[in-house]
Amino acid sequence: RYLRRAGLDYWEFARIKHLPDVEAYFAQLDFAHTYLLTTKVKRPYTHIQPRPGDSFLFGKETAGLPEWLLKANPNSCATIPMKNPKVRSLNLATSVGIVMYHMLSIYGFGLD
Repeated sequence: RYLRRAGLDYWEFARIKHLPDVEAYFAQLDFAHTYLLTTKVKRPYTHIQPRPGDSFLFGKETAGLPEWLLKANPNSCATIPMKNPKVRSLNLATSVGIVMYHMLSIYGFGLD
């Protein structure tokens, strides 16, 4: 119910694929075209060069992405740099918004 409400008028644009579990999801990912956002690396998200069709994976706000996933795909990892070392990270919604807005700006927001 809450997921349906969160999507509001955008469901017609969603490509939904049902998988049996999270392991099946990770197994089908193409890590050459998937970026993993984490607080555990130094490479800023502004240094990645995505192509149309690439995906971005953000972990849970409380735990991030699984460590084994990050270690297995180090070239896919990027972070949002934090100016104040006492601030570990931003909340998930803000992080997604920052990275996605940057990626949209690279491609001109689809207004061409």
